[in-house]
This record gives sequence, C-alpha cells and structure tokens, in this order.
Amino acid sequence: MAKTSSKATKAGRIAPASGAQPSTLNTQLAEYWPDFQAATPRAVHEVRKLTRRAGAEAEVSDLKKKVRREWRDLRRAAAPIRDHDAAGEHLQAALAELKASPAAVKRFQAAWAKRRTELLAAHPLPAAMPSSYDLPGDWEARAERVMKADRKALLKRGKALMKAADTDDSEAWHDWRKLMKRYRYTLELAGKAPREVKDTLEHLGRLQDAEVLLELLRHEGQHFTAAQLSALTRREEQARLQARAAVRELWPTLKAHLKGEALPNEEAAPPAQAPATAEASAPAKVSAPATAAASPTPTKKAATPKPDRATQASRKTPRRQPAAEATGTQARAARSGAKKTTPAAATKAEKAPAKRASTAAAEAPAAKVPADKGPAKRAAKTAINTASGPAAKPSRSAAKKPATPRRKTGDPDGNS
Repeated sequence: MAKTSSKATKAGRIAPASGAQPSTLNTQLAEYWPDFQAATPRAVHEVRKLTRRAGAEAEVSDLKKKVRREWRDLRRAAAPIRDHDAAGEHLQAALAELKASPAAVKRFQAAWAKRRTELLAAHPLPAAMPSSYDLPGDWEARAERVMKADRKALLKRGKALMKAADTDDSEAWHDWRKLMKRYRYTLELAGKAPREVKDTLEHLGRLQDAEVLLELLRHEGQHFTAAQLSALTRREEQARLQARAAVRELWPTLKAHLKGEALPNEEAAPPAQAPATAEASAPAKVSAPATAAASPTPTKKAATPKPDRATQASRKTPRRQPAAEATGTQARAARSGAKKTTPAAATKAEKAPAKRASTAAAEAPAAKVPADKGPAKRAAKTAINTASGPAAKPSRSAAKKPATPRRKTGDPDGNS
C-alpha cells in the first residue's frame, strides 16, 4: 500500500501546517491581473501595492526563496511604470497651472506615451502570477517583533534626518520612506495604521515624486520649452521643500508613536466608573457630621441639647403681633355673636376687634416712651369711631336695654 503524505494536495501544494492560514493576496491579485497584463495605470498601481503587502507578510512567515523572488520581481517590474505614470500626472497638472497651450499639452502627452512604451519594452511585465503562500499560526507574535525592530530603526533614522537643516540626501529620505511603508503594511496586517504614519507617508511620497520629476527634467527636458522647463523645476523644488517641512511638523507626533507613547490603534479609555465614584463620595461628606455627632464624648454630665436659632429668637421676641391677635379676637367675637343674637351684642362684637387692635397699637409705643395717656386714649377712641364708621353705629332704640323692674331698697323682701 502506497503511503500518502498528509501534507500533499491535489494541486501539488504543501498543505498549511497546524494553525496556519492562507494569504488572501493571490485572490486580490487575480482580480487585477488581466488589466495588469494590459498595463493599465490603475492596475499597475494596485499590483505594486499588493507586492509591498506581500513583502510585509514575508517578514512574518517562512516563505521559500523562490516565492519571495517571484513577488520581488513583480514589484520591480511594476515600479518604473508606476513612477512614470505618477510623474506624468504631476507634469500635466503643472502645465495646466502654467496655462500651457493645448498644442503644448498634446505634444507632451504624445511624448510621454512614447516613453511609457519604451519602458514596457525594457521592463516586460511577468506573464505568470507569483505563487501563493500561507501565514503561520504565530504570525501576530512575529509581526509584533518586526514592528518593534522597525520602530527602533525608524526612530533612529528619523532623528538623524530631523537634525539636518535641509539635507539633500535624497537616498536617506527614500530609504526611510521604504522602511516606513513596510512598517505601515505590517501594522495593517492586524488592524489600521495610525493617522500620523499615513500623513507622514503621504508627504514622503510627494517628496519622492519631486525627486523623480527633477531627475526627469534634468535628463529629458526636450519635451518642454525653456520657460516651461524653468517653471517646472522651480515648482518641484518648492514642492520638495514643502514636503520636508510638513514631515518635520509631523515628527513630534510620529516620534511619540514610535517611542510607544501612542501605540497603534490605541484609544484613550475613559476612566472606569468615574461618575459613580464621584456620586458615591458625595454622601460620605454629608454624613460625616452626623457620624461625629453620634460618637460618644467623654463628659461627666449629659450634654443638654441647645435650642436652635429659631427657638431662641421666638423666646427673646415679645409676643406683640397685632395681626394675629386681631384674627384671634375676630374668632372670639364670632363665637360670642353666635351665642348672643341681640342687636346690641352684635354691635358690641363688631366694635371689639377694632378697639382691641387700636389699643394694642397704642400700647406699643406707650410701653417704650412714658407719656401722657390722655392723647393716646383719645386717639384710640378716634380710631374706633373711624373703623366702625357711621354705618356701624346702632340706633338709640336698638342700643337700649330692655326695662327691668327696680327694687326698693327699704324692704329686702320687696314690700313697701
């Protein structure tokens, strides 16, 4: 019986080891491959990005040299075509800014298309796709080790570039950019790259485009007039300076990230139960005096509770409230009026509240300043008469009491 290897498959590939998973880059590459064979600008750009991602995955896996070489050759074949296309986009935008004539723009487009054809002839695109591969089960741990080493190298090279006022070492800037791109793609294996890395790479990309354009203008300036060539050179030199200045402006944030002060995809976690802790501490402050009052004090005698301020104020203040007393008097007058229904009694009850109120008002200043009581009495009578009014005066007939038989004083039994 023939032995069958458990790692063999029908296609002849080696089956993934335990915990390994296949890479998805070959599936994505297959979508762009027909257009890539036709050398369309978009397909060339996307394939070149996939080759850079493959380079990042190669750092965290055990790829064979043959597979690594296939992906490397694909990247090298796409690189000059992509650089040519990117440079052409910048040059056409620059001609539009310079307000070049339509004829000049058409001449440039024709010359640039001819140059692209020559590049494709000199750097033919591969006819076959590179081999697929698998990521090991521990690729995340490997990626962390690779990123740690990349952060250290990026930090060292970045410090050296930032110390120089404006170094013209384009190779140093380009090498730093390539290392940062690999670092970005490694970050994106498990998540997203932070904004400071993406922004820095964007400006470094513009810096590289300016370097490529300046090199092209020096060696292939025959496509432009002298005025256009001078203006384009100044434009790209200015773009190079602006790109480096933008990178220096982003350097403090990027340096903090590379030092580990801002880890990738790390969000500031809110303080755990911060509102609940603040609310829980508030009652403790309120209940502190109650706890202190409840605690026993070493005294010989029991402390007599002191009256509050309201009780002390009521004890010190004399009870002289005319309004309240008048109200009580009215209540008593109402009860007395209910018992006596005679007109004289009703009139007397009506006069009583006003008389007592005026008497209380007259007594208040009299208690403080001793004076003649005659004017006070006359003022009280006047107040009573004014309060009662003419309508309140009863008639003489109503005010008279019923006649009662007089007793003779001579005989105690009443006999004359």
